[in-house]
Amino acid sequence: MSTEFANIGLDSEASAYGIYSGSFLHTDSFAMGALLAFASHYGRLHKLAHPLAWAGAALMIAYVVTYTWMNYFVVHARGIDIVKNVVSGILWGQYREVFLYTALAVASGGLVALAATGDRSVSWLLKSRLFRRIGEISYGAYIVHALAINAAAFLLSSVADLSGQPILRRLVIFALSYAITATVAELSFRYFESRFSGKRKPRLGETQPLGIG
Repeated sequence: MSTEFANIGLDSEASAYGIYSGSFLHTDSFAMGALLAFASHYGRLHKLAHPLAWAGAALMIAYVVTYTWMNYFVVHARGIDIVKNVVSGILWGQYREVFLYTALAVASGGLVALAATGDRSVSWLLKSRLFRRIGEISYGAYIVHALAINAAAFLLSSVADLSGQPILRRLVIFALSYAITATVAELSFRYFESRFSGKRKPRLGETQPLGIG
């Protein structure tokens, strides 16, 4: 699919976004969720969680090392640019879009398995009211985050010119877009999504067993 994007004349940024946003291109992630549900149903999730998490971590490390090396020796990037477009930015080209999303599917599957089994390596995160709330509103955040990035870039360009300081500019855009995303997602969840949830959402102070399926 990535080569087809190139054949029809899409630039790198458009191709990267097309792959990122195309749900049908991420069947491996959906399959991972289904496999975890089967493992939970048959009582094998506890045995699977740690090996899957370690495999995901190993794949992510291998991916980062490989494409950092390619940036340095093939693209001839130097300084901070050696990590450019590795885990953020334009995630397309040199087949990185193939390996990255596969590694992410395994790594995220491992984290979900650890969380679902109540593993203590991640349980401290799940106890945080803030992180649990972010999880609750994450669907709205997924929907609006691209617009929030564009809005943040527009707002920044209206008040300051940081074109000569690319790292600072990216950090400011990240902070602004995250704030916008979280605010809009919270409002969407509270006043829109919760009306169609079909059941009462648990309050942040309540606890409930974790599980898959």
